[in-house]
Amino acid sequence: MQINKEHIKSAILNAARIEFFKKGFKRASMRNISSISSISTSNIYNYYKNKDELLEKVSNTNIELKNIEFSYHNTKVIYGISLSIPSQSLVAFVGASGSGKTTLTYSNCTATIS
Repeated sequence: MQINKEHIKSAILNAARIEFFKKGFKRASMRNISSISSISTSNIYNYYKNKDELLEKVSNTNIELKNIEFSYHNTKVIYGISLSIPSQSLVAFVGASGSGKTTLTYSNCTATIS
């Protein structure tokens, strides 16, 4: 069974977003992007020629969060949050300590890139 190419590209870009977010561009590696996405490194190079091209693509995409939910110790702490962030936008999450800013930011890493 062949996997849809758009699905593969989306998986690669989501993995690249996670890797760049956690490690920064310099320390990010194609090997880790491959591991996160479950797409072989050689197959990633069929879609993107290098890490620079991946960063450019990730940087020029919108972020869509739809109905985000998160539970901590069986208690919903984030629920029903949806937002759209246009590419190249600057966004700040502001709130009291423990209000879910970091959790929401990390959920962004697995959001669908459109």
